Amino acid sequence: MLAAVCLSRPALAGGGAATDAYQGIGERTIEVHGLLDVYAQHDFEQRAGGGTKFRGFDDATGLSLGLLRVTVAHRPDVVGFRVDAGVGDLPNAFMQSDPGATEHPGYARAASYVQQAFVTVRPPPAPELAIDAGKFSTPVGLEDNESSTNWNYSRSLLFTLAEPTYHTGARATYGRREGLSLSAFWLDGWNTNLVGGDGMRSVGAAATWRSDGLVPVEAAVVYEAGLEREPAHLDNPAESFRHELDAYVSTSIRRRLEMAATLDYGRDASGGGVSWWGVAGYMRYRFAPWIAVGVRGEHFSDTDGFMTGTAQRMAGLTGTVRVEHRIGPLYMIGWLEYRRDGSDVPVFPSQATGLVLHQDTLTIAFGAAF
Repeated sequence: MLAAVCLSRPALAGGGAATDAYQGIGERTIEVHGLLDVYAQHDFEQRAGGGTKFRGFDDATGLSLGLLRVTVAHRPDVVGFRVDAGVGDLPNAFMQSDPGATEHPGYARAASYVQQAFVTVRPPPAPELAIDAGKFSTPVGLEDNESSTNWNYSRSLLFTLAEPTYHTGARATYGRREGLSLSAFWLDGWNTNLVGGDGMRSVGAAATWRSDGLVPVEAAVVYEAGLEREPAHLDNPAESFRHELDAYVSTSIRRRLEMAATLDYGRDASGGGVSWWGVAGYMRYRFAPWIAVGVRGEHFSDTDGFMTGTAQRMAGLTGTVRVEHRIGPLYMIGWLEYRRDGSDVPVFPSQATGLVLHQDTLTIAFGAAF
């Protein structure tokens, strides 16, 4: 979603069925928006490889470009479109997760620069129905690809290890801002760009319920199923049937204290049957309209080692201070974040002692959007 979000929105942007694909896009014929995300990260173990492990898009140490993106979009009256394209660590992660990168590295590299590209049709007889076709962010999960719409700067272990990030295919969504919204998906698998997918043999469904009453509440359930490659061995074309179930709920109290919880469960037929699951809890308190502190605690279980390559149980604790300021059309964000990830087996590289049980980082980041 676009970074220029409404500061008073009580819930996370999230996935589910009611995600507004044109959030931040006005009624002009064609709108152009920009997004900048830059961060500097210190790893207390000083990894020999120069990067962190099991992180979504913020895996570099030192100063790095998270994302520099341009959005061109037309909000649909009957027909609309949206294209998000950019460079940085996010597109690099897109390429690394693309099943087609081994067979078609040039195509995968070019496609990774496109975060989203889809066309939307709203049939006049049913204006509450939206049909999208192209490449779009996944409906699975509470967190978005962009840090600006999340309560923490870094993406969770669940976001990185338990869920897909984007899809190519089609989706149909029916619903209103308040009440029940429903979506159906016909997809080419996890993190695909037309090549290297499962031949449009994945499907999904999502339901979101929203209430903007005295205590706003948003709850969503998402299910996806289809043929997928093993995440730790994407170069292997062998596919097995995978199920993914995600659910979350979020609320706020007087728009100052915000809370959320999410659950992921997955099962894959590979190797006779493997599974993974995870839970996360979020809390954010706004001391003023321009400053908030968010905390995230999570647990991820991969006892079959299917998603991470190592049989393990992991936990993470993240604390984030976020400041925001708007000058005319320019929206600016600053983050200060401390994060500690741990596992029950030594999996985090350390320059001094080899593999260790924990990974600690301190991150300073800046974002701007118009």
